[in-house]
Amino acid sequence: MAQTKAPPLGDAPDEALLSLVRQGNREAACIFVERYLPLLKRRIRGKIARSMRDATDTYDVLSTVRRRLDGAVLKAAIRAESVGQLVAYIGTIADRAVLEKGRVRAQPVSQSGEIHEAESRHAEAGGEFDSKMWINRAMQSAGDEVDRQILWLWLQRRTSTQIAESLNIEAPTVRKRLERIRTRLKGTFGTM
Repeated sequence: MAQTKAPPLGDAPDEALLSLVRQGNREAACIFVERYLPLLKRRIRGKIARSMRDATDTYDVLSTVRRRLDGAVLKAAIRAESVGQLVAYIGTIADRAVLEKGRVRAQPVSQSGEIHEAESRHAEAGGEFDSKMWINRAMQSAGDEVDRQILWLWLQRRTSTQIAESLNIEAPTVRKRLERIRTRLKGTFGTM
């Protein structure tokens, strides 16, 4: 009796891949991600502010998603009961990866002007520095969405001219807004 070859995993239906992923099959997880890659890319790009897309690499985020999914598959931690639940789970991993990439990109905040001064004062007082808290407070103090975008680009060491080009506004407007943002940052971090 001749044995029939199993079809390649790439041709397997989504439900079969889900079953294999739940059993710890890493290759099935990779194929599943590849099938839903366009959806994942759209989701990731949708989570990144338009002005930040140049500074954030979608493929870097996807690499993080693949690595974390692989870790979950190895631990047999996938509990999805349906294809939709697995897609949602991978989407949640992507959302978290985007947030973390944004925080990493904002890390230079602790080395820049007003925030660095506040960090030093806080450390001298015996406090522990929490960069996430400081970044969140800085963004909240920035004001409207345009000011937050300007602050974000400034924290990435962009010049006012580069920021103006990225946001399609005049350089003098960016300089004036940056002046106001820095004043607000001094007020926010000067009280700590």
